[in-house]
Amino acid sequence: MSASSTPPIDILTARTFLTAALQQYLGLAGTAIAIDFLKVEGSDVWVRVPREDGAAVVGAIPAKTSNRGIDNQGYGPE
Repeated sequence: MSASSTPPIDILTARTFLTAALQQYLGLAGTAIAIDFLKVEGSDVWVRVPREDGAAVVGAIPAKTSNRGIDNQGYGPE
């Protein structure tokens, strides 16, 4: 699925999806990860998380987003 064929997402829905994915993947500890939502545009969401939590967030995303056409491109040290 391309980003243009998925419905737009709002910041509250994005936070709900990400929090649920983190809780499913890491339990209660996953809900304690600090997440800054930088930008929401259409179905694309840009977030910032602490470096030490980056791998956990990327690991949690496929659990909830594989059927929504969302990817985790752009993750990694620059």
